[in-house]
Amino acid sequence: MKRLYTWYVALISIMGCALFLYIRPFEHVEQQWLLLLLLSFSTTLLSIYIVHLPPKGNAFSLDSTIYLATIFVYGLETSLMVLLLSMIPTYFFHEKKMEWWKHVCNFAMYTCMIVGAYYSFLMFGGESGSFSLHDLGAYFVSLVVYSFINILLMIGFFSFSPSFSFRNMLIGIVNEWLSTYGVTLLASLILVSLLLLHEYFGILLFASIGFLLSLTFRQYGQLYEKVAHDKAYIEQLLNSLPIGIVTLDEAAANHFINNSAATLLYLDKKEIKQLIEGERKSERNASFWNLFISPDPFQQVKVPYERDGEEKIFLVSQSNLYNLYDEIIGRTIFFLDITEMEQLTKRIHQSEKLALMGEMAAKAAHEIRNPLAVIHGFLTFMNENLRERDREQYHIPLLLKEIDRINAIVEDMLLIAKPSAPVMKEAYIETIV
Repeated sequence: MKRLYTWYVALISIMGCALFLYIRPFEHVEQQWLLLLLLSFSTTLLSIYIVHLPPKGNAFSLDSTIYLATIFVYGLETSLMVLLLSMIPTYFFHEKKMEWWKHVCNFAMYTCMIVGAYYSFLMFGGESGSFSLHDLGAYFVSLVVYSFINILLMIGFFSFSPSFSFRNMLIGIVNEWLSTYGVTLLASLILVSLLLLHEYFGILLFASIGFLLSLTFRQYGQLYEKVAHDKAYIEQLLNSLPIGIVTLDEAAANHFINNSAATLLYLDKKEIKQLIEGERKSERNASFWNLFISPDPFQQVKVPYERDGEEKIFLVSQSNLYNLYDEIIGRTIFFLDITEMEQLTKRIHQSEKLALMGEMAAKAAHEIRNPLAVIHGFLTFMNENLRERDREQYHIPLLLKEIDRINAIVEDMLLIAKPSAPVMKEAYIETIV
């Protein structure tokens, strides 16, 4: 594959250079050298200061505009001389790190494109040196041939790549052709008018406008990159929050749904968007989705939500979305899963009830223990003073035993209600084990 690529580059280079030498533009150039140098300088300048378009990576150069305009005004030889003179400073100053054979191949490609554009221009009735609305078809055909040769040569280059996809490349070409080459044709006709009006002033004015456009779009591209970076950072920050967030931008008809919202709802973002816009309906969670209809702000509304047979409880709030001018442009709805918190709250309430019951039990046990002490005292006195036959007749020892048992139960109730301090004593670890 690498050998085929090398042969392809060599073939294009030889064909383009041979075509340039066959035409011999040195012998046919009749224009002043000052104008030729101005055209070459402008071409070099516009090939260096290209117009960058966001997003990053999209750009187009206005050097082809000068080649086409030179064809329309001065002919093929002048255009080829401008190409040659503009390639020299590019090789020695701007693209010094690029291998020499790539410069030769680039020169050969532009030669083929310029020659094809010139002869197609003549074939469809175009005439160099003047501008006429009747020649618009010739101008258009010339641009089509120019761009078609460029596309064919580039397809040949990329076809040697392992990741080459003809379909994807064709789609990209179709999407960019009208915008990029449409601007090229329009700008070339503007330059033709300027050159016919005043040669030196026209080319200087066009080069200055192209240079300023490049600087302006470069600043615009940097601003776009900064805004895109800030947007990505904010989205990443919102996606990292454990709260479901849904932003409804009614002014731009746009929705933002963070990752936590999709996770909490067990739905993908496309399904959520369809439910919000009413394209789909959910009967199981109608109370939750009805909150997206209300335009009025609300705070901390508890809503049940069922997912996979499991019922969750969401705490939902809604606030207005404002722009830089403090105008309402939409709404922001955020919700949080408070199912565990609700269960914990119920357990806390149950614990409070049990604590209250413990306090009541402690008071009751304390009140029970007082009369038990009196009864125990009298029975002890009777046990000590009655004869043995009387003690057995009235079961005094059994009564004392049962009262002690009741007292032990009361002591346990008091201990649960208000645990006493631990009693420390020595013990052998073997016994404990």
